[in-house]
Amino acid sequence: MKPFYKICCILGLLAVAIFADSCDNETAEADSERIKILGIDKDGNGVRDDLDSLIDAKIPDSPEKRAAYRYLAQAIQNQWTAFFENPQMNYEAMRLYAVFTALGIELIAESNAESSLDFSLFEARLLNTMERIMFDDKIDRIFTGNYLPVAVKSDKQYANLVAKGMSTYNEILKLERMK
Repeated sequence: MKPFYKICCILGLLAVAIFADSCDNETAEADSERIKILGIDKDGNGVRDDLDSLIDAKIPDSPEKRAAYRYLAQAIQNQWTAFFENPQMNYEAMRLYAVFTALGIELIAESNAESSLDFSLFEARLLNTMERIMFDDKIDRIFTGNYLPVAVKSDKQYANLVAKGMSTYNEILKLERMK
């Protein structure tokens, strides 16, 4: 009986080790996929590090312009994170992210930030991998045939969201001015 008991114990431990390794591989694959899409944000400011570097390099002398681009990058990152975590999101759930993104585009225009960092360069860096292009396309398909918010600051329908977005922008601007 003892040899059989030892074999059962060894097989049981082996099964646990294989299961644990399998779980570790699944977790590593999920983390890898998350990084491929969402990127790395070491400083935790809500903006991917590669976009942070681009903004700092192209706009060294204007906190307002940096804040506008960082706000937009953060708004897009929040949208991508929400959709990554729940790929079944519908138009109604995604619309609030579209409002914040539209506000970011308005802030860039108001601060004349495109004179320092061309928007198409920012967008190219934002969508700099095939995985990100395909992911962004999935999000775009949610909005197909639906109304997209455009001039959000003057639209009374989104007043609460604009106020929240402006509060976030002002927090980012405060940090940019301290640099």
